[in-house]
Amino acid sequence: MSYRAIILILLALHYCPVICRNYKLTHYRNLTFDLLASYDPNVRPIIDYRKPLRVSHYFQLKQLVYLDSKSQKLKIFTHEVIEWYDEYLSWDPAAHGNVTKVSLKREQIWLPDVVVFNDVGTSSNYHVRENIVPVQVHHTGRLILETPQMLTTSCVLSIADFPFDSQTCEVNVGSWSQPIGSLIVQNPEEYFNINNFILSTEWALVSAHCENHNRSVNNVASNDTFSEIRYIFKLQRRTPFYTRTLVIPTLLISFLSSLVFLLPHESGEKIGLAITVFLSLVLNLMQISDFAPVNSVQTPVISQYTLFSMIIVYISLTLSVVVMSFHSCPLFLTPL
Repeated sequence: MSYRAIILILLALHYCPVICRNYKLTHYRNLTFDLLASYDPNVRPIIDYRKPLRVSHYFQLKQLVYLDSKSQKLKIFTHEVIEWYDEYLSWDPAAHGNVTKVSLKREQIWLPDVVVFNDVGTSSNYHVRENIVPVQVHHTGRLILETPQMLTTSCVLSIADFPFDSQTCEVNVGSWSQPIGSLIVQNPEEYFNINNFILSTEWALVSAHCENHNRSVNNVASNDTFSEIRYIFKLQRRTPFYTRTLVIPTLLISFLSSLVFLLPHESGEKIGLAITVFLSLVLNLMQISDFAPVNSVQTPVISQYTLFSMIIVYISLTLSVVVMSFHSCPLFLTPL
């Protein structure tokens, strides 16, 4: 074999990957152009417009950032996955260089208006999907949008058993404007993924599940039924910290309040002990108020118990002052 043939073979081996890659990029570019040439992102992507388009929605709960007891807001970090079929975005891979998947920007295609109804954060999760993450389009017409989400939702708390309380919170997801006749948003398996959940230092995740529901909206703008997914999880407050800082001091101070009744007047320390215990209960109640959520409907049992102890100590202090006043009165010291 001549040196010229060897050089040609080496050049072919060197440039073949580049040529093949450019060949595939050309097919990829042409496929993207063909898909979007006559595509209208404002039209619901289903040929028979009388049928509803089904959208699958999944949440993977990654972390509970915080549950603010005072503002009753829940902040979680999740991975959101939305899947649907676009009948106008399918092709034959054999006719396009065996390209089976492309990535398209959000503004180029139709997207379901899936939102979190009880979102109270400053920025919407839909806004994050709109600007950053592309959509994965498969040759079968299957579209997948997977995004990380930092959600802040409302969560009504029941604080009667604080700090031994458990809370149930929901994340309600569905279409904002499309009724079930046009768009059905469901979690087909009713599965709430918590496999990679990062444990919280304040709350323990007891259970998590999801439910598919239909909600009726009756107002001036519409009178329709919409599909909705409710992701429900139950949280149990971790109590060791509150036991050491609230429960045990409250019980010890309450035990000291009972000693006020046992201390004789002759000791001269009965009123001083009562005042000290009363002030300790006031400070303890202030500390409980700092931890407990502000709620005009419910009051924690530990707050009621502390307030009851304060009333008992106050009555004891008042009676002690009255008894000692009568005992020291000259009328009772002068013999008849």
